[in-house]
Amino acid sequence: MFDFLKRKEESKTRYLHVAIDTKGVNNWCEKNKVSLEDGYLKSFSRIKELMQVQVEEKIPILSFLVLPLGEKNPELLKALKDFAQSKDLWDQIIKHKLRITLLGKWYDLPSDVLEPLKSLASCTKDYDHFFLNFCINYNGQEEILDSFKILARQLMAGKLSADNITREAVKENLYSSYFIAPDLMIKNSDNKMDSFFLWDCVGSRRVFTKKDFPELEKDDLLKILRS
Repeated sequence: MFDFLKRKEESKTRYLHVAIDTKGVNNWCEKNKVSLEDGYLKSFSRIKELMQVQVEEKIPILSFLVLPLGEKNPELLKALKDFAQSKDLWDQIIKHKLRITLLGKWYDLPSDVLEPLKSLASCTKDYDHFFLNFCINYNGQEEILDSFKILARQLMAGKLSADNITREAVKENLYSSYFIAPDLMIKNSDNKMDSFFLWDCVGSRRVFTKKDFPELEKDDLLKILRS
């Protein structure tokens, strides 16, 4: 497994894993009187912009909650598909050797959205300099539940004893098992009660911005990282 802690010396910030919630698109569209399609376009444009901060600040892991479980409106799915296929995204990924990981029940998405996402993950699987996680069709409670189900099957099969069900055992079966927990989580002020990285968020610094995600600029993220 990649030793993320070794990257601490390289990083320009004290954070090894930054997680950002992208909620607030609907609210931003209402305030600015624009369509949902334009709102999601703006949102994914922001993701590309904030990805650049990861590279500049040498943050080993950056995670985005892109699509909550069950939220499959057509505007969001179309924007996600276009994002996954966009040339400037691929150029950025290849240039900086970003490894893309998909967390959640992303495999349940329609095939026309699923295929470009699978391509992102498979074509970058050998990169190990920066890790970029997209939480897609994701829910933190579901993540924990799925971990418990795996442990229960191991218990029933006699491969695990009750005494061996530890915090570490739960973590090993989460979607995010490969990654250290986020040490910084960024959400907007209207979004304090979600389940983003529900198991891993214990001990994380949490920052609630006053901006909807489409308003969150590069300088906003840099300010948070340096505060």
